[in-house]
Amino acid sequence: LTYFLACALLANPVFASLRFRPDGSFKIVQFAAGPCSDLNTTQFMGEVLDLEKPDVVAMTGDNCIGSSNNTKSQRAWRVPMEERNVPWFSMLGNHDAQGTLDRAGLIRVDMESPLSLTQPGPKGLYGEGNYAHQVFSSDGTKPLFNLFAMDSGAGADSPSGYDWIHPDQVAWFKQENERLGTSIPAILFFHIPVEEYDTAWPFGGACASDECVGVHKEGVSMQGKNVGLFEIASQAGNVKMINIGHDHDNDYCALYKGMQLCYGGGTGYHAYGSVGWPRRSRVLELKEDGTISSFKRLDRFGNYSKIDEEVIWSPTLASAAQHATSK
Repeated sequence: LTYFLACALLANPVFASLRFRPDGSFKIVQFAAGPCSDLNTTQFMGEVLDLEKPDVVAMTGDNCIGSSNNTKSQRAWRVPMEERNVPWFSMLGNHDAQGTLDRAGLIRVDMESPLSLTQPGPKGLYGEGNYAHQVFSSDGTKPLFNLFAMDSGAGADSPSGYDWIHPDQVAWFKQENERLGTSIPAILFFHIPVEEYDTAWPFGGACASDECVGVHKEGVSMQGKNVGLFEIASQAGNVKMINIGHDHDNDYCALYKGMQLCYGGGTGYHAYGSVGWPRRSRVLELKEDGTISSFKRLDRFGNYSKIDEEVIWSPTLASAAQHATSK
C-alpha cells in the first residue's frame, strides 16, 4: 500500500503511519468471529480483500476458535493479508487462548509480521492488546481519526459468564482519548458487547431509536459487568462508533445516545452461524471531513452482495441535528 508505512524493529512493537489516500478516502475491513485456519474462511477473507482493497483490516476477536495449536492457526489467519500486503490490527476474543498459547503469547505471534499493527498495550493494564492508532491526512500532517483496540477478556465468574473491560482500561481509554484529542472522531473496537447493545435493541423487542440497521438474530451475550466504558465514551463526544464481534448471528448497528453500536457479523465458517445465512464482513469507509459510512459484504452464497449501506456519522448530519434541537 502506497499510503502505509510499517517498520518492524526486533523485540519492539510495530510503528506505523496510516494515511488517507489522495482522494480523501480510507477503508477498514472488519473480520469478526472465527477466521482461524479454515480454508473456506481464509478464501472468503481474500475475496473481500480483493473486492474492497482496504487500507487496514480490524480483527475483532475469536480469530481462532477451538484450535489446539493456536500458534499455527494465528499464523494461518493472517495469510490473506500478507499475500496482499494489507496491514491489520487485532484484538482477542473469549476463545482465542483456548489452545497452546495464552493471550500474551498470541499477541507476540501476531506481532511477528511486519504488517501487524497489533500492540500489547501498557504494562500493568488489565488484558492484552489495549492500544490506539491514528489515521492521518493524505499529506501526513494532521491526525483525523483515532482507532482504539481494547481487550474485553474471555470467560469469567459473572452473570453472563464473560469477562469485561475493567476500570483501569476505562481510565486508560479516557486518558488516551484526551491525549490524542477529543476533537478528533474516534472508533472503538473490541470483542464482547457492552450492556448498552442490549439496551439499544433488546432481543425480540423494539429498537430504542429510529436507527437500527441490520439483523438481530440472537440475544446479546454481554460483558459480565458494566463499569462505564460506554458512558465515558459518550461523554467524550468524539466516539462515533463501537465495533464488536462475539454474537455471530447479529450484524446490526443501533444508534444509542449519539453513538452507533455495531456488530461485524460472522465471518468464519468454522464458528457457529444460522443455516442459509451468508457469512459477512463489515466495511467502514472514512472521509477526511470525519464522515463514516458502512456496509456489509456477503460471501459467495450471498452473491458477494453489498448490503445495509448507511452513513454512521457525518459533520453535516450532526450539524443538522444540532440545529433542529436548538429550534
